[in-house]
Amino acid sequence: MRGAPRCYYHLRPPKIDDFRLASIADPREVNRAMTEIFNAVLANKLDHQRAKALLYALQVSRQGK
Repeated sequence: MRGAPRCYYHLRPPKIDDFRLASIADPREVNRAMTEIFNAVLANKLDHQRAKALLYALQVSRQGK
């Protein structure tokens, strides 16, 4: 990692186990939850794998209604 400001380990987004979403009872709340996920990814507070799983769960929940 010569010439890089940080090693690979420190470039990864931190794992956050306490990421919670609000209720998703209506479409407006689903949109709000999606915005929270996008913002968390952009701020490196949520890794891509977990964001992908959350967005998939939101998609499934919308299909059931």
